[in-house]
Amino acid sequence: MKLKKTNALLKGYSGKFGELFILKQHKGDTIMTALPSVPPKPTPARLACRKRFREAVAFARVVIRHPELAEILGIRTKRDQYLYHAAIQAYPRLKEKDPAALNAALAQIRSPQQPD
Repeated sequence: MKLKKTNALLKGYSGKFGELFILKQHKGDTIMTALPSVPPKPTPARLACRKRFREAVAFARVVIRHPELAEILGIRTKRDQYLYHAAIQAYPRLKEKDPAALNAALAQIRSPQQPD
């Protein structure tokens, strides 16, 4: 909120008033703003969610490098959807339903068999 220029008491002043508000200078005017909010520390559940998403992104990057993995695991894209996003979306389902098949497909990509 911009203060009136006629307010001689606060003109040119800047600083924090307790836990109430802050006065700032902007383009020659004194402005009163709320205190900036500090984000809370992440909970263990939030940290676990971030870890799962990091795993899904790493999986999607592997799928992008090896598109045959998408065919093996049955990852299908919807209309106007990129394979990367489809892989991120499919990762939790694949990990929960058939982790052995997921690990086998990833192992096959990591160490391809030599042709006979």
